[in-house]
Amino acid sequence: MLEAVIDRSRGNAWIESIKVNAVSREAHDGRIFCIKRRRVIARPILAIANIFFRLVGAPVRAIERTEAWQRWEIDSFERLHGDRYRCFARDHHAIAAEQLSGMNLTSALDDGTLTEAMACAAGKELRRAHEIRSSFFDAGWSHGDPHLGNFVFDPVTSGARIIDFELRHVRGCAEKMRHIDDVLVVLQDLLGRSAPDQWLSSARAFMDGYERSEIIAEAIELLTPPRGLASLWWSIRTSWLPRSEACARIAALRAAIRVSSSQAEKPAARATENSLQPPIR
Repeated sequence: MLEAVIDRSRGNAWIESIKVNAVSREAHDGRIFCIKRRRVIARPILAIANIFFRLVGAPVRAIERTEAWQRWEIDSFERLHGDRYRCFARDHHAIAAEQLSGMNLTSALDDGTLTEAMACAAGKELRRAHEIRSSFFDAGWSHGDPHLGNFVFDPVTSGARIIDFELRHVRGCAEKMRHIDDVLVVLQDLLGRSAPDQWLSSARAFMDGYERSEIIAEAIELLTPPRGLASLWWSIRTSWLPRSEACARIAALRAAIRVSSSQAEKPAARATENSLQPPIR
């Protein structure tokens, strides 16, 4: 677990890195499937992870019981991707999820090739996912851990799809707050792992793709390094980016948003002004 936390390039993928699942690939009916099998050691490790989440005030939990995890993975995959891809229980301890076309966005983020089109596609996919109803929440669906490593970008369609459903928001968390938290996770991942000259353009492209201004506004307001135990979860989410650098980047984003807003308001004000002028006769 310590090695997972220290690894800056994969700070958001720590559950995968402590190997609660054994992962392999198999071919079925001409299709490639990713087989995820829960290890015997998974449940005690995930129980410890959930203690950590409670201590730092994170609104997510790892799904400890294997059968509950299977149901959530399969249900989420089918709701989001069942139009084209398949997912099913492999046995009592594993699922088989069809491999999606495209590239994992974490590789583009890590090697500096993440484009605005990719970030925008991630925003569009997250909004699409949020508009799908979840039977578990009896409200809009949410992911709980949508860092860039959980998006697959297809260069042929220029679209993205979200994957890997290991964490889940707590059931009592309101839909709006779950959606805000998902947006925050993406912004934190971009904040911690983007190059300084890519941060603003990538964050704005993601927000342009997501489009829901009321969710974005509250997420930006909450995008502030906390103090106390919560700062540890923030550090993991932002890949241990120094606090001073994080604050500088956040301030630049907020300033850019204010400039954009003021520029958008001026034409609207002029249009209102012109509508009040008496007609020329």
